[in-house]
Amino acid sequence: MGSLKRVAVLCGFTLLFAATAQAEDWQVAKDEDGIKVSLSEIAGSKYKAYRGVTVIKAPLAKVQALQEDVVGACAWIHECKSQKRKLEGVPTYKPEAKGYVRVAQVEGFWKLVPKGDNQTEVTYQVHTEPGGSVPSWLANKFVVDAPFNTLKALKEHAEK
Repeated sequence: MGSLKRVAVLCGFTLLFAATAQAEDWQVAKDEDGIKVSLSEIAGSKYKAYRGVTVIKAPLAKVQALQEDVVGACAWIHECKSQKRKLEGVPTYKPEAKGYVRVAQVEGFWKLVPKGDNQTEVTYQVHTEPGGSVPSWLANKFVVDAPFNTLKALKEHAEK
């Protein structure tokens, strides 16, 4: 993929998720293995937003290639079973299925910033309104694991 196309893809991700929930007060919840996870309250929501940040010892192109491998990304995305990428929320895209909770709303972004010496700073930020009967106290227990485990596994794959 040409560098102009790479920049366009990255800008597309950034623009697509520009409406991400505006979190103001980030509180560090975990800082381990070079990964810092922070949480923030979102006005009008019972569910917290999370942001994970790490520096990966791999060039931007390698990290981006892992990001663009939609099917293979489940090897490093926390609790991912299968994935098809269409970055648009369409609540009626598939019919409701018994035993599954439809996520009412999810907003987030990935930000990749090249650093010197073939390193990439990665920021992963998300806010989800799970919908269904998922209590906020339960959902908020997992908002640290999701970014931490995702970034840790991405780091392991990229640094191979």
